[in-house]
Amino acid sequence: MHLLQRQLNHIHKSSMIAIHSHKTRSISSLLQSNPSLALAPKKEDSKQLLRYISSSSIIIERNENASNKLPPKEELKFGSVFSDHMLTIGWKKGDGWNVPRIIPYQNLSISPASSVLNYALTCFEGMKAYKSLSNDKDMLLFRPNKNLDRLETSIKRLEMISGDGDSEDLNKEELLNCIIKLIQIDGEKWIPYGEGYSLYIRPVVIGTHPFLGVAPPTEALLYVITSPVGPYYKHGFQPVRLTADSRFIRAWPGGSGNCKVGANYGPTLLASTTAANEGYD
Repeated sequence: MHLLQRQLNHIHKSSMIAIHSHKTRSISSLLQSNPSLALAPKKEDSKQLLRYISSSSIIIERNENASNKLPPKEELKFGSVFSDHMLTIGWKKGDGWNVPRIIPYQNLSISPASSVLNYALTCFEGMKAYKSLSNDKDMLLFRPNKNLDRLETSIKRLEMISGDGDSEDLNKEELLNCIIKLIQIDGEKWIPYGEGYSLYIRPVVIGTHPFLGVAPPTEALLYVITSPVGPYYKHGFQPVRLTADSRFIRAWPGGSGNCKVGANYGPTLLASTTAANEGYD
């Protein structure tokens, strides 16, 4: 991971997306050139249904009571600290996408019969936002379009968000605009500065259809949470000791190994625990 951070400095600029820069372009100039990124909350009812994801219709409810602070970066444990806000977009077959909402980070309320809880109908991505090492006011995303391409592949593999036509499909450009708005709100506070440190961005899609039959869900929720992170392993940016064990198979022809679906990960815990007991990372 340390090596990857060094390599980022040599990747072509087209792979990086600048969220805002105090040095080159202010937030106000960015918003003037792209009105769809305006942060002002809209007055639309949050239950209003849109057939497409629309970043220009986003509703923002700021966390006025946020008391959490970014811990010292050396104390960060992967995936254990979360930023002040989250993005949510509901979907229903035949109706399409709800208005996107940025809301205070909070728990979800879903039916115990939801397909995500019973049949692991969920997929996710892992993206990162960085502060430029040359200017900590600049925030960058690394190839987020590639992550959203894979998210779309995972959604299709699970037969989620399969609507009556293309109008209900995932609009990746608009979703990215929504994610950028979320980072604009939380990034300055929650992206740790330094080589090897970033804000981990976790888009998730879950089937919320309350139905115990095995079938594509007719309701789903797409949400995005973020978490400041440093090194994944507890010993920091040091080489890791790995093993390949043919007793455990994660991917096979015709399977879902090319997708980031929830069912790929739970069964790996036995393999990882076995490896850890044998002295591997």
